[in-house]
Amino acid sequence: MDEVAPPTPAVAAFMADLLEVWPERVSTRGIELPRSSPWKWPARTSASGPVWRCQAKHTRAATATYVVAAIAERHGLNWHDPQPRALQVGLRPVWKGREAPLFADVALPA
Repeated sequence: MDEVAPPTPAVAAFMADLLEVWPERVSTRGIELPRSSPWKWPARTSASGPVWRCQAKHTRAATATYVVAAIAERHGLNWHDPQPRALQVGLRPVWKGREAPLFADVALPA
């Protein structure tokens, strides 16, 4: 079985912000996802080293993409949406200027 490396400090900070938006409860039964969560599995267990990978439910993918992009940008991280181009949400690349805020910026804690 492959060992999982702890997330890097930047990815850990990204995860902390992400879990503020969509909290996950840890109980004796494991990690419980609220119905409002866009993830198919717990986001908190999806980080290893410099990578965080999680699959969004199809019905929540557009919202999740905006939020993930905004949080990644805040932490100087690159992000990739592996959906087919026809399903991708059009966001400005992180390397372009901050002329206009991302849609999710208004929903995220500063």
